[in-house]
Amino acid sequence: HLLTDFTARTDVGDINKSLRIVAEMIAGRNKRVDGLNRDVFYIQLRGFDHHAEVKQGLELSLPSLNTGLTNFWNEIKAQGIQNNVLVIQGSEFGRTVSPNSNSGSDHGWGGNYFIFGGDVIGGQIYGEYPRSFSEADPTNIGRGRVMPTTSWEALWYGVNQWFGVDVPSDIETVIPNSRNFGCSVLYSDTDLFHSGTGTVAGCGGPTFTTDVNFNLAEPRYLTGEEQKLICDLAVGISSDRLTTAEDDIRCYISDQTIIESDSDGYIVQGDAVLNFDHTINANKLNAGLAQKITKTAESYASDFVVAGATPVSEAPSVSPSSRPPSLTPPPISPPTDIPTTAAPTKSPITVVDPPSATQEYCNSFTKKSTCDLTFPSCEWDQRFKGTCYLMGTKPDPDTCITNNKPCPPAPNQCCTGI
Repeated sequence: HLLTDFTARTDVGDINKSLRIVAEMIAGRNKRVDGLNRDVFYIQLRGFDHHAEVKQGLELSLPSLNTGLTNFWNEIKAQGIQNNVLVIQGSEFGRTVSPNSNSGSDHGWGGNYFIFGGDVIGGQIYGEYPRSFSEADPTNIGRGRVMPTTSWEALWYGVNQWFGVDVPSDIETVIPNSRNFGCSVLYSDTDLFHSGTGTVAGCGGPTFTTDVNFNLAEPRYLTGEEQKLICDLAVGISSDRLTTAEDDIRCYISDQTIIESDSDGYIVQGDAVLNFDHTINANKLNAGLAQKITKTAESYASDFVVAGATPVSEAPSVSPSSRPPSLTPPPISPPTDIPTTAAPTKSPITVVDPPSATQEYCNSFTKKSTCDLTFPSCEWDQRFKGTCYLMGTKPDPDTCITNNKPCPPAPNQCCTGI
């Protein structure tokens, strides 16, 4: 039974009714399942796709939403559980700031969301609000479509921690894109909640930025998947070099630009940003090591990550073009730490050709995650605590153990010398 009057004179979209049902479910939580300690409820209010008459539509819907939320929160406070309840409002996309010819608003990009609850540190605004609503504003990409500055994952990182999902690998399972972003746009439960004690894994220590460059046959940006794989390589190499967990390192690609090469091709270049956890000994870290790590990842990625890429072996003779390439490139591919409309120009760093796959090259990868990225050059063998082998040289499982001892990673003869 509810403790408050949960009525509404008008209930557009049954939003008050939906919130009342949620309040009843919360009130009866101990009767539903013995020992229940977590609940997630999802409800929705339709009718905001206002391609026409947006003002009239909002005047119809928002009063019912206000009434429903007020009734719901009054009931939660009456139950005395406001510090244990969190309300999150969201939408799949924003709307254009400028109207269309039907006095409506069309599909946009960036939008805004709100959260509230008894444990929430209120009165905070995260992200960047447009400086103006003119077409000249740097966040306006046309027709009043606002470019987002803060990821949806930014909020959910801290919410996961507050909800009890606080192991970094578990958070990555729930929000797999969270590792695509830098530390400045992810918020921990300490940022969002009075009771928060967590931090963002891979943050709080030094940050290093290094150029990455790839020769491509066509003018395009690195895809989101390519960026993730490049960073997976860099994180794996960093983890090996520093003998620390991969969760302690964060990487993302930002500020991509396209350069016309003096040969028949293009160079896409960007910044690889490496963030390190505050627990890592700072004496182990320096810009030179970060550059070496990133360039090693870049060289390997030219072989098997970036489709159609060849390594940049010498600096191009031309500077970044002030005009777009002869072919129109696709939109900037996320993720970036903070999206930009115009990236600064820079000269590519000369790097050597990536090494051909050898047994020594494959053995250098000590984790399955980085070995798998080299496929089809190398393959992982989980036996003997795991070894990365040159493709086709993985030992026969029937001849790999003598005297119950693990064998050294030698081609096809893992028991040699035992």
